Amino acid sequence: RDCLLSRGLGDVYKRQQFPFSDVERQIQLELMHAYYQSSQLEQAVDAADTFIRENPVHDRVDYALYIKGLSYFEGEAGLLERWFRQDTTKRPPGDTDLAYLTFRRLIERYPDSDYSADAQQRILAIKERMSTYENYIAGYYLRHGAYVAAVNRAKFALEEYNGASGNAESLRIMAEAYDALGISDLRDDARRVLAANFPNDGDYVEVLSLIHI
Repeated sequence: RDCLLSRGLGDVYKRQQFPFSDVERQIQLELMHAYYQSSQLEQAVDAADTFIRENPVHDRVDYALYIKGLSYFEGEAGLLERWFRQDTTKRPPGDTDLAYLTFRRLIERYPDSDYSADAQQRILAIKERMSTYENYIAGYYLRHGAYVAAVNRAKFALEEYNGASGNAESLRIMAEAYDALGISDLRDDARRVLAANFPNDGDYVEVLSLIHI
């Protein structure tokens, strides 16, 4: 009996010294997966954050980041668009930017992870969403004569979401805003970049006729 008691106390001591056993870590991973699969997305994010905080060097941190990113990605805006067919490109992105940052963190920290390729594809989709939204705001500023604000917003979209199809629209907004501001050199620069990078754009011929190379 004394031996059993001693062994039991030893187990308690070990749990106190090393509270996160492999079994407990696996339970944490399965729990965050279950939350995500059942669309309890906030709980999935919380579970992923807890795992990352308690196991910062664990070899499954990449998976926790992936689940966290997916949970943000599949958030409220995605549900509204999928179930009610609402156009979310004119709505604030909500958790989309958090998904973007989480997936970027995953790729940068774990470039060889099994989840990095899918995260990269989702980043491309997020870039499209965010670029479209930023251009919508920039276009609003342009239509209401806030030309400096339009330039700043379009420039942000161009730099932050480089590679998105919306980059052409960002350049068009910048060119038009610079033209309204009377800054001809920057207007022509924007037109040159547009013509060089988007030769199949519908405004290509018009752009070429307006710039002096």
